[in-house]
Parts: sequence; structure tokens; C-alpha cells
Amino acid sequence: MVAAGVSALSARLGAGTVGGGLLELRPGIVKDAVSLPTVLKQLAGSPQADTLITSLVAELKASLGVDVPPALIAAARANPERVVDMLVFSPQQMRAGFDALHAQHQARQAAGAPAKPAHTKRRELPQTWSTSTLSQTPYQRPAGDKKDLAPGLARGDVPNAKLSDAQAKQNTILAEVFDRLADNVGKPKAERFVVEHNGGRFTSLPHFMKALKADGYTIEAKITHRVADFFALKTTAPNGMLLDVPMAALVKTGVKDAAGHDAVVPAVHSEVVFTLKSSSSSKQPTLDGDVKWYQGVPNTGFFPCDVMRKSTWAGTTTAAVLDEAQATRALALCGVLSDVIQDVSARKGLLMAGYGVTGVCNDSVAIIQSAITGAVTAYPLFMRDDVLLPEIASRLKDANRADDGALKALQAAIGAVPSDDKPNPTSTKRALASIPWAPGEAPFASTEAARVALSGA
Repeated sequence: MVAAGVSALSARLGAGTVGGGLLELRPGIVKDAVSLPTVLKQLAGSPQADTLITSLVAELKASLGVDVPPALIAAARANPERVVDMLVFSPQQMRAGFDALHAQHQARQAAGAPAKPAHTKRRELPQTWSTSTLSQTPYQRPAGDKKDLAPGLARGDVPNAKLSDAQAKQNTILAEVFDRLADNVGKPKAERFVVEHNGGRFTSLPHFMKALKADGYTIEAKITHRVADFFALKTTAPNGMLLDVPMAALVKTGVKDAAGHDAVVPAVHSEVVFTLKSSSSSKQPTLDGDVKWYQGVPNTGFFPCDVMRKSTWAGTTTAAVLDEAQATRALALCGVLSDVIQDVSARKGLLMAGYGVTGVCNDSVAIIQSAITGAVTAYPLFMRDDVLLPEIASRLKDANRADDGALKALQAAIGAVPSDDKPNPTSTKRALASIPWAPGEAPFASTEAARVALSGA
């Protein structure tokens, strides 16, 4: 019955079916999606509603450290549309949630609980890898992690059918090469990852990039924001098409709209996106690819672009386009910041590789954006200067002078990036700038109302 109801709703998309709620879709704005409030109405009174609510409560606890009040859980079970109330937070509540997660982790460690094994990225390449062997390098494309939550409702990522397997392989290998070169900092020579290219051997990201430029490559970069689709809900239309069910965490901005309600914006995810392009003079085989960089859970570093399908509703806004010189510098800064964050997290034994304490995706990208352009556009931010700055200060005193320029740039940028755990003069402007849709194109009425309120604040 639930599956049939969801499919029937899918068929009525665009026919003016609109309900209430902060996450109700505006008709005709986004294709290939079904409104969350609409799906929740169909789940009312069914066991599937409890499955969704239980899963959401667990996710909020595990990812944000948020304890949903029992009264709200009970209200959502009685009326599933109240689920949306679980998704509205102030920056202070999010910060407190991260603090609670890490405090619980530290308490477990102090009590002698066994340490959880470190989550490491999947590695495909041997310790020494030659670009000439690209075509022979094994690669198995991920199949995604979509799982059914209830009949007609699923959660998880699926492969991006618009990206070929060959390009997915190149993006993945390029991301691993960048990541492992960045990770070489401080390692004994015998443990370093080595890339061989055009007769040279390289163990650092800047040196490898210099060799690629000599081989005719160019690099481009941009700073982007999109909505963080942390739950990745999906359903299926009667014709078999997979449809998104938009569900975003909503962040209070401290500004009131015309009706006196809190203006809320979807929490965004930020990335630095790099595009490497060969030329007609470049040595074959070529490494053309797209990679993204940010602090994630549980790793900070480079990741392949577009291997999984992006949610159609999540939008994208480009906050800055970097020229080649800026992109080259940003690549080097990303590599150094990755190493700093990973080392601090490992030394302190932080949960989720420091996520929420050393920053989140927005903070890491904001540091790079500030260092390169002097601007910061993401919201919300949770940067804690006292976590990373001592590590940077220590490295500036060591015998390695090669990375001092990058460390000083990161040091200054960290000092310039604000935190939204307390009111600051840039939060309203950043909340507006982070909205990843042009005016009039936001899928949620609440976002358009927030845009108006923020613009007038």
C-alpha cells in the first residue's frame, strides 16, 4: 500500500500537489523528485513510518550528536510530518552536538574501551605507480549503498549513469594520487608513495604538479556549495525511474522573516573542485580527471568527482573560479591542510578523524577560499582556531622549510575564518551566499522566504 501510494504521488508531480512544511517542494521547480512531506503523509499509521523515524534519530545521533527529545519522537510517530521538526537546528545546537559526540568518545577511551579501528580510504595503487600503466591498473567501480528502508522508500547512493566507467576510473586514480602524495609529508622515505611520470619520480604534490605542467597539462579549480544530502532518500516512479526525496538539515540564521518566523537555510556541503586537462603534447596515456577536496567523515582529502549520482534537487553554486596560478596554489594548500588535520586528529585520538572539532567540510574549504581569494561564503562554520593552530606553529619551527609558505598562508586564513557558534557580522551575508540556487529557483518555499529575509537584513 505504501509503495503504491508513493508511486501515485510520483505520477502527480507537477500537477499542483502541494502540502505544508519547511521541506515541501514548490511545484514545477525541481524534476525527478517527490516531496518529503508528501511521502510522510503516505507513511502515516504504517510500520514503515517508524522505520524511517528510527533510522533518522540514529543518523542524527551518529552524525551530529543530536539527541531528539522523546516527546518529538512520539509526536513524529503519531504524525510523520513532524519528522521535519527534527531537522531544524541553530549553529549553537550543532556545535553542542559535535561537542557531545567527542566528549562521549573521550569518556569511553578514558574508561578503557577498545579503540575503534581507523577507517582508511580504499587504495588501488601500489606504493610505486607509473602513469604509463594507467590502462593496466585494476579498477572496480563502486556499486553504491542504496538500501530499502520501507516498501517504496530507499536510502543511499547509486552510480552516476552519465559518467563512463573509464572516466570514473581516471577520477578515482587521480584522487588517490593527489591524496597519497599529500600524505607523504613527514613519512620516512621508504614509506612514501611514489609516482613515476615522463621519466621522473615524484613524492610531493607540488613537484608532481610541476612535472604535469611541463608535460602540457593545465589545472582549473572552483569553490562550490550544494545542499548536504546526508540522508539520500529515494523512491521509484511507476515507470521505474528513481526519484529523489529531498531531505535537508535546516539551519537557523538568527534573522526573522516577514511572518516573524526564523529564516532557515539548508545546510550546505562545500568542495574545492579541481579539473586536470592534458594537451596534444602531453605524454600518453593522459590523466585528465576531476577531483574534489574537503574535510569529510571520516577522512579529509581528495575524492573522485561524479562517480555517484548527485541528487537532482541539491543545487550547486560556484562561489569562486580560480585561475591556473590560484588553482595550483590551492592544490598545494589542500594537501598541506589535509596532513595537518589528519595528524592532529590521530594524535588527539579524535572521533570521526576530528570532524566537528577540527572543522567540517565548510570550514576546511573556507580556509582554502580565504587563503586564495580573501573571501568566505559558506554557512554555517564551526572553526576552532585552538585545535589546528598549535600544530601549524609546531611545523613552522621544524627543520622542514619547504612547506613554510603554505603553513603561514593557512595560519592566516584560519585566523580570518569566523565561527557561527556565536553571532558575528558576516553570518547573514554568508547564509545568503551559500544558498545554492538562483533567486526563484529554490525547491523549498522556506528557502525563498529566507532569501527575502536575509536580503533585507
